[in-house]
Amino acid sequence: MRRGLALVVVGLLGCSPTGPSSADEQPPVSPSQPEATPELEAIPEPDVAPDPAPDPQAATVAVLLTAATLADDCGGAPNTKPAAPAPKRKSKLKGDLPARAKGKRAKRRCKQSSIQLAITAPQDAAPTQIAVKSVELLLASGDSVGMLQTRDPSVWSDPDGYAPWDEKVEPGQDLSVSYAVSSPEWDGVKNRRSQTYTVKAVVSIAGSDQTLEQNVVVDVPASLPPNVKT
Repeated sequence: MRRGLALVVVGLLGCSPTGPSSADEQPPVSPSQPEATPELEAIPEPDVAPDPAPDPQAATVAVLLTAATLADDCGGAPNTKPAAPAPKRKSKLKGDLPARAKGKRAKRRCKQSSIQLAITAPQDAAPTQIAVKSVELLLASGDSVGMLQTRDPSVWSDPDGYAPWDEKVEPGQDLSVSYAVSSPEWDGVKNRRSQTYTVKAVVSIAGSDQTLEQNVVVDVPASLPPNVKT
């Protein structure tokens, strides 16, 4: 009876938790290594077309707004640089003016409103097209009086005066050109003859726009009424 009990005790000891187990016999687990991240294939950037280079013609031809005249709109070509005046005749009349001139405003030569440009093209410049895109008249405050319409591009040739111009500039040319402009709308402009204005012109030089400005006053009449003291 005791022997059988001893065998049971020995068997229980063999199953005790303190004995070796299969878990203890497993090899130690090494810390997990981070998985290698696959390299992403570089996405090529889209080709961007470079900005077009500026037209070399626009860089070589110089245009200046040298003068502007606010006078009349005579309906013709510019005449702001008249030919040399004819020699004066001595009047045989003395004293008062002739009867036909009394009470009448003396006639004066119509002076056309215009803008004048100086254009210089170096010898190595390419043939260039010029165009006046707009002309605006501004008050000293910066407010706009209105847009002026241009017409009759002309080139000055001394002593022949103005001749029609095709708005083309050839290499080596040095030109004085003029455009006739319409009269501004003076409604609402007070004391217009005592103010200084700004003429702002946008000129296209071989397709490249350039803004030019010139200060100007209203041109006084070339001649005065009779019996007006100066």
